[in-house]
Amino acid sequence: MNTITDHFFGELNIDHDQLTDTFLLDKKIKIGERDGTVVLSIESDKDSASAKQVALFKIIEKDFPEIWKSMIDFLANEKKYSTVATLEKNYKLASITLLKSADTNPWEMELLNSKDEFLSVLIEFEGSLPVDFSTEV
Repeated sequence: MNTITDHFFGELNIDHDQLTDTFLLDKKIKIGERDGTVVLSIESDKDSASAKQVALFKIIEKDFPEIWKSMIDFLANEKKYSTVATLEKNYKLASITLLKSADTNPWEMELLNSKDEFLSVLIEFEGSLPVDFSTEV
């Protein structure tokens, strides 16, 4: 795997999807009070994160406890996917992906079921607000 040094994120693994002409950058990070590390992925038009993505990540990092609570509330109370207790007990944060976009601040958070590690929940965000979710087995 090739690596680059990004001006903000430091050393990142890099791959280039020639079909979509998108650079895929990633590294393991620690965020908030969550146990362990998660994968931070960045989709970009160039071989580094954009200024908008850096600014978005700073917000995510600073406001992560509130973002986590709003995501749990979104899944449990608004979408009725699961209960707060089950989400807190059985799901762990697996990854954060900063998507490339010209107009908005889209990003995704992936939760992995820690009991079987097969079921995942992908939550889509605009800024710090969850807007949609999907599940994958």
